[in-house]
Amino acid sequence: MSDEIVSGTTRSVLERRSVGTLLQSDGVGQADNFDVTGTERRGIVVRSREGRKRSRDSSTRQRPVPEDTSSPETRDALRRLSDSACRSSTQMVLAAEGDDPMSLSNAANDLESMLADMWELRGAREPDWGGVLNFLQGVMKSIDRGRGYELFTPDECRAIEAVICRHLGTWTNDKESVRETLRLLNEAGLDPWAPISGVQES
Repeated sequence: MSDEIVSGTTRSVLERRSVGTLLQSDGVGQADNFDVTGTERRGIVVRSREGRKRSRDSSTRQRPVPEDTSSPETRDALRRLSDSACRSSTQMVLAAEGDDPMSLSNAANDLESMLADMWELRGAREPDWGGVLNFLQGVMKSIDRGRGYELFTPDECRAIEAVICRHLGTWTNDKESVRETLRLLNEAGLDPWAPISGVQES
């Protein structure tokens, strides 16, 4: 998978509005400069298209790679990033369960940025750890480019949380870790192969 698929993003601009004439049933509407998504249960979320464009354009930027990715400092940075990513994924679960699309999208954007930073330090870890991270980033990017982070379901968030908290910590990963990652994502309805196939989650 290319670095373009798995690199970082910036936070999108979100605004939550109550259900009105813009959205009469579950679905997606569009205005000149905004994408409008939502459901009767969650309310309408208006996302700036310019904000999403900046988020996607930032995925191609070059991030500095440390000269020595095996140093104790790098491993400590990875440990702190994985702890923060686990907390952000838990925040996603709580926001999805509480029908709070703005907090959900903010937590997901924070998580994607952390995963991008972890990717730049992957040289300090075993290849299977990088494989787990690669699949997870692909899923996040596919959701962002498809329906948007604010429409993550609780089950999808719980699967992402399980992958991060079980397999992106300080312990060693192997092929079984990669297989479990694929199983967790697939069982939640997330397609880890979507970025390769060009399919966007909807």
